[in-house]
Amino acid sequence: MIATDGPDRTKDRINAMLRAICTLLAETSDGMNGTELIELVKAIVPPTATENTLNASGIVRYVTNLRFWSIDLVKAGWVRKVGGVWTLTEVGRAALASYPDPQDFGNAARHLYKEWKARDIAEKASRENWELADSVVARIPAGRWVTFTDVAETVGGSFQSLGVHLWKERPPGWHRVALKGGLLSAERYGDDRRTEIIDAPQEIRIEDMITEEDMVITVTHGGYVKRTPLSTYRSQRHGGKGRSGMS
Repeated sequence: MIATDGPDRTKDRINAMLRAICTLLAETSDGMNGTELIELVKAIVPPTATENTLNASGIVRYVTNLRFWSIDLVKAGWVRKVGGVWTLTEVGRAALASYPDPQDFGNAARHLYKEWKARDIAEKASRENWELADSVVARIPAGRWVTFTDVAETVGGSFQSLGVHLWKERPPGWHRVALKGGLLSAERYGDDRRTEIIDAPQEIRIEDMITEEDMVITVTHGGYVKRTPLSTYRSQRHGGKGRSGMS
């Protein structure tokens, strides 16, 4: 049984709870109802006085805390939750054997969660970049062209990865992006030329093809940059800061 007193035992208790979840699930191959499982975990890691109180939603804090902390197990691939039933995966069984100490077990789960989070942030940033790239190439006027480098420098990322994206997805205007040496994308990948290259007196700037709108730029602890339209944020009337909190 884990002690509930002492200076700042929070991390120790979380790790003990996580291992208790997997230990109990290891006893059955059919999984266990989440609510019933939490009741069994209480016998191993009893709730503190604070955890026995209700939160603003009227739910016991011990329950909400345990469900939240168990996300580490899910993202680590150790536990699967489907229809309210929690099941230990084969990877989770292996983790129980590899980390008999609750602290090592919990730390390993948290490390895998952070790796998942970093991948998720990178993938979201990549999707946002490609959405911006699609918007840029769609605005290239007929009869004009820009280079992969121009677009890549505008949206972020390498021109090689941009080329792969345009070739696979082929968004409107993709055939107006030129490769090294002036060869257009469609010609490189076997399609008929769709763009006639003509002389034009005015210069075309890549910036002209990005819709002007107010943006909020945020930087994560991992160094990833995210652009979000200001229109996404709404004015709040219930004590929140909303847009005013960013000014």
